[in-house]
Amino acid sequence: MKTKLLSFLFCVLFLITLKSRSQTYSFSQLTSPYVDVTSATVVTTPGWDDFTIIDKKLPFTFQFFGSPQDSLYILSGFAAFLQYGAGNFPSDQIYFFDAELIERATGGASNISISVTGTTPNRIYKVQTKNAGFTNNSNGTEFANVQLWLYEGTNVIEIHFGACSASAPTYNPLLGPTIGIFQNTSAFLSLSGPAANPSASSTIASLNITGTPVSGQVYRFTPGAVGLNKLSSNSAGMIYPNPSNGSINFRSSTEINNGTAKIFNSIGQLVYEKNEFNISKNQTQKLDIQLEAGLYYLQISNQGTNFTPEKLIVK
Repeated sequence: MKTKLLSFLFCVLFLITLKSRSQTYSFSQLTSPYVDVTSATVVTTPGWDDFTIIDKKLPFTFQFFGSPQDSLYILSGFAAFLQYGAGNFPSDQIYFFDAELIERATGGASNISISVTGTTPNRIYKVQTKNAGFTNNSNGTEFANVQLWLYEGTNVIEIHFGACSASAPTYNPLLGPTIGIFQNTSAFLSLSGPAANPSASSTIASLNITGTPVSGQVYRFTPGAVGLNKLSSNSAGMIYPNPSNGSINFRSSTEINNGTAKIFNSIGQLVYEKNEFNISKNQTQKLDIQLEAGLYYLQISNQGTNFTPEKLIVK
C-alpha cells in the first residue's frame, strides 16, 4: 500500500522561523568497493532487534553540529550522541539505514560490530551492520549490509553501503530507509529522492529515500560548507518506545497547560486526539494509542503554539 509520507501539515510545521547559522554540512556521494571491517568487536548479542541500544565510548572527540561528543549510542540502523535515560528514545542522531533492522536468522553471522582504523590523529571509527534482516520480512530472504564511518579531526560522516536487498513491502509504510543527520529540530540535513542520486535538504525533513543504495555507494556529510540553516528548536518533547506496539510515553521538554495531543496518519488524517492535555516540564505521560501498524505523527499544541510533529512508527 502506497502512502503519502510527508503530509502538508508536517511540512508546514517543520518550516519554523530560521535563525542564525550553526555548524554547516554539505552532502556528496561517491563510490568505493565495500569491504567488511577487520578486527571488529561484535557488540550485539543473539536476538538483537530494532529496540537494542548499545552505549560505546568513542576513542576520540567527535564534533557533531559543532558540539564535542565522546560517546555513541548505537541502534538498529542509526546512532545517537545523546540519550535521555535508559530505554528512552535518543536525540542528536545519524540515520544511516533506519528501516527496522533486526538479527537475520539466515545467511550466516548477523550482528553489529565496531572497529577503529588508522592512527592518531587520523583514525576512523566504524560501525558495521552485517547481514541484518528486516522486521517486515519475516522469512529472512532480504538483508542489509552497511557501515557508518566517523572521521577523527575532519569530523566527516560517511555511510558505506554493501550488498542490500529489500522490496517495497519490506519498507512499507516508507519507500526506503531513513538517511540523514539531525540535531533534533535545531539543524539537520536529510535525504530524499532516488537512492542512486538523492537530494539533501536543510529546510524540509524527509522520512526516507526511495529504494536501496547499491553496494559500493557512499554518502558523505562534510562539515564546514555553507548552506545549512539552524531552525529554532520547536519540539515539545520526545516519544518512546519508537517503534511502538500500541502504547507510547511522552516526555515533555516544556510545560503544557490545557493543550492538545493529536496523532495523524501518513496522509494527514486525524486518528487520535487528547484534549485538556496537561504535563509539567521533564515529566512523562503514557498514551494508550491503540493504532494499527503504520507511520504516524504526534502533534502537540499548547496555547496557540503548534510544536514540531514527532515521527511515530507503530508495529
